[in-house]
Amino acid sequence: MAWLTRSTLSAAATLVAVTAVTSGPGWGQEQAAHSGDEVALQAIRLQAEIDRQLQLSPGGTQISHNQIAWRDGHVVMTFLTDSKSIFGPRCPSGQFCVFEDRDWGGRRMLQFSDCNPSGRFVDLAWYGFNDETSSWHNRSAALVDVYNWAGFEQFLWRSEPGARSSWVGSVNNDRADHLFLYCQ
Repeated sequence: MAWLTRSTLSAAATLVAVTAVTSGPGWGQEQAAHSGDEVALQAIRLQAEIDRQLQLSPGGTQISHNQIAWRDGHVVMTFLTDSKSIFGPRCPSGQFCVFEDRDWGGRRMLQFSDCNPSGRFVDLAWYGFNDETSSWHNRSAALVDVYNWAGFEQFLWRSEPGARSSWVGSVNNDRADHLFLYCQ
């Protein structure tokens, strides 16, 4: 992971240099250097978030500058670079995705790509995402049941293939602990 941090910082430093050279003298150059510093700082913060997530959820592998994968890529966490999607959910085709904030926003999105006819149990705590879901999108072929653990499995909602919700509602917000993904 150290090579990834160095390459992220190197890319940010290159961006600072290119921006400073192409922006011309005066206020624009000063503004460009400040913007480049901000990019480098964002890259450092992002890597720190990823490192923290890997410590909380062992077994993951960083697969890009903003993604971690578990279970041979069947579970992927994406650290979103903007807090909200103005174009709707960003869930890839074939995936079931949960989002940290309403309107498919927040800093993290967790996506699942596999299911089982008898139901694949997923404990969101394995990925540091229990009691974090505020919106979801089902672009998979799976039927997904979502539960809260209250000393027993308390049913929260069912997600049909193709369905999505920009807000789970105040009663269900930040309560999802487990998923069951059923292939159809």
